[in-house]
Amino acid sequence: MYVVEVIPISRGIRTETLSYFTGKEIPLGAIVTVPLRSARVPAFVVSVAPATEAKTDLKKKTYSLKKLADVHAVRFFLPAFVSAAEKYARYSATGTGAVIGVFLAQKLLLKTPSQGYDGSAVRKNHRTAEKLLLQADDEERFAAYKGIIRESFAKKESVLLLVPSSHDAERMRDIFERGVREYIHVFHQDMGREAMVQAWNSIVSAAHPVLTIGTAVSLSLPRGDWGTVIVDREESSAYKLKRRPFSDARTFAEFFSDGIGARFILGASMLRIETLYKKERGEYQEFAPLRFRALSPAEELLVDMRKDKDGFPAHAGKFYTISEELKSAARNVIEDNAHMLILTARRGLAPLTVCNDCGDIVLCAHCSAPVVLHKGRVGAGQAGLPAQTRNVFLCHKCGTRRTAEDQCGKCSGWRLSPLGIGAQKGEEDLRAFFPEGVFFRLDKDTAPTKKKAERIIEDFYAHPGSILIGTEMALAYLHKKIAATAVLSIDSLFMLPDFRINEKIFSLLMKLRSRAIKTFIIQTRAADNPLFGHVLRGNMLEFYREEIQAREMFHYPPFTTLIKLTWNGTESQIIKIKQEIESLFEAYDIAAFPAFTTKIRGKFVMHALLRVPRETWPNTEITDRLRSLPPSIAVSVDPEHLL
Repeated sequence: MYVVEVIPISRGIRTETLSYFTGKEIPLGAIVTVPLRSARVPAFVVSVAPATEAKTDLKKKTYSLKKLADVHAVRFFLPAFVSAAEKYARYSATGTGAVIGVFLAQKLLLKTPSQGYDGSAVRKNHRTAEKLLLQADDEERFAAYKGIIRESFAKKESVLLLVPSSHDAERMRDIFERGVREYIHVFHQDMGREAMVQAWNSIVSAAHPVLTIGTAVSLSLPRGDWGTVIVDREESSAYKLKRRPFSDARTFAEFFSDGIGARFILGASMLRIETLYKKERGEYQEFAPLRFRALSPAEELLVDMRKDKDGFPAHAGKFYTISEELKSAARNVIEDNAHMLILTARRGLAPLTVCNDCGDIVLCAHCSAPVVLHKGRVGAGQAGLPAQTRNVFLCHKCGTRRTAEDQCGKCSGWRLSPLGIGAQKGEEDLRAFFPEGVFFRLDKDTAPTKKKAERIIEDFYAHPGSILIGTEMALAYLHKKIAATAVLSIDSLFMLPDFRINEKIFSLLMKLRSRAIKTFIIQTRAADNPLFGHVLRGNMLEFYREEIQAREMFHYPPFTTLIKLTWNGTESQIIKIKQEIESLFEAYDIAAFPAFTTKIRGKFVMHALLRVPRETWPNTEITDRLRSLPPSIAVSVDPEHLL
């Protein structure tokens, strides 16, 4: 009889280890299935001892041990992976099992791969402290990666290249497969179960060093010869998990690289503000001189939409969506059989609607988020009536839809006015100006899946003289340079109370600018914002200097570590929890405030923010208090935003 100590692999469990008994001798690192409460969950074996040796400890327990269920006798993980999970659990104030659950594809727990860690020594090298940065455009960056791959293979080392999405992984395979096709593998969470198990077995068992391109789940692959770990497009928010435990693959990858002694490289066309600051402090070194100036062959125009076509202030009541400059660029694209991308911040017709009587913003009745005006079809199938096209209010937060022929919820007024320009509105207006044009729209409405998005991009490229109108997601699929790019409207993003919003807008516009060969246009009603000037000059260094100064002034990252707590309930419940949290952390800098979306599914939502000096985190005392909170309170360390 054996006593087995396991770490449950579950995002909802903060307990570090649990004990069970079994009659089988189980190898360390095996995945087992354990009974927990009323469910059966996977768990990772961290210790095994004969019951006779554990007799004293068993007597001290106040509960009887349960028996293990299924046993999958494969040593799944490298020891360094488990160590990184333990370290990240302390950093993020969560459980080790919750962290492992994030970076292990759950599909693998349903059908266990035959190949696991064989217990051989992990290759250590002299680069144990080598952390490098590579800031350059895609072409230069990818050329550097190819050199790293050749060098690594010559040293009999494998390379792990992390990317933000499965779409990026498949695209990068096409870029890097020349010359190493038989040694390149892709591994991501969107693969089918059989394909994922097959890829796992092939990667782990390969005798020759491999290049593995994958998303965060590829960090769990138990090869002992990883020599270099690269995180490409490290600025992408996709590396930060959107649900509990809100893990960050970039930070975990750094911990993992430390554990295996691998060279760690962060690459992007523009690295995050926090990353560049760490370079200033000497925490990272340059792989190659960082590029802070981006050149562009395109003619660049900043159009002030507050002025009419003659340069004078627009008359009261006039609201232009398409400038003369944008019309001219679109006309040239159509006549030259070229391509154009026009970007807007939001989908729908208008991102905001306000009441002209009381000034209130029209909100969702269910979650209190601002509703977005869309064009919809109603009436089909009702008493044999044909479908009619009517505008509707759609909540992008909870999906609630209602007719736009509605009154103001505050004053019952009827004078509702849409504000801003959505992708749907942009497409309508462009079609009106160019009825002969070929138009495509790419947003969550037209492309709810990756396959549909890829199909729209293929059709766009296949039609010379076409124009694509889309939201930010369009840039994730548009990789070829095209004749013209433009910003239809992005000003609404500046209204978001998010300390990273300037960085996000700057990065978005720089990517859009990099796609243009002939023309790049920004339409805005905030033309005096210096951010636009930095974009048009491709001046990343000046933007960084201004942004880091503002971050320091307001005590935002990288100067502090932010910890966001979130809970919901009735008004009395959230007030009670607020008081308890403030009491628990009264010795620390904490502030509670309503969420940007104040109500979801009828429940009020509130946040609390802890600011901890960067050099003192993780703090054991604060971590213990965070772990003592009930599961109803979500904890996010280094949150992507504060909304």
